[in-house]
Amino acid sequence: EGAKRLVAEFLRDRRAERGEGESEGESRDGVDTLLCHLWLDCGEAKALEALCGEAGNEVCVEAVEGRMREAGRIHALALLRENTGNLLGACELWCGLADGKRTEVELREGSFLSGLAGGEEERQRKLVGEVARAVAAAGKGSACALSWLPR
Repeated sequence: EGAKRLVAEFLRDRRAERGEGESEGESRDGVDTLLCHLWLDCGEAKALEALCGEAGNEVCVEAVEGRMREAGRIHALALLRENTGNLLGACELWCGLADGKRTEVELREGSFLSGLAGGEEERQRKLVGEVARAVAAAGKGSACALSWLPR
């Protein structure tokens, strides 16, 4: 796990150095997808959420979705869906977390749902806030139908 963490940190730093411009022959989608797998392997929820929440990430959703579900990283998957334009899919996951249909596994320090002192009500409020933020970011003319409403 230590070696995987070092490789993941190297890749993360390399992505930051490279920025928007890619060198010829480099495949950012492959790097981003590998980085996602490494953060999953290392149990680094905060780093995984940062990668998935980064605008312009090129993680291949199909390549990581199953592992993210198995690992219980539902919020990170919702962020990834949102950043690939699947707003409805992201909202469905956040609503599932809010109403208890889906759960996050062990909430490590720094992850989205960690440290909520208010319990269930605060968790629901935070998740509904994510849905509202995503819908607002979608812009005028976008629509999202939800079957869950807070009490």
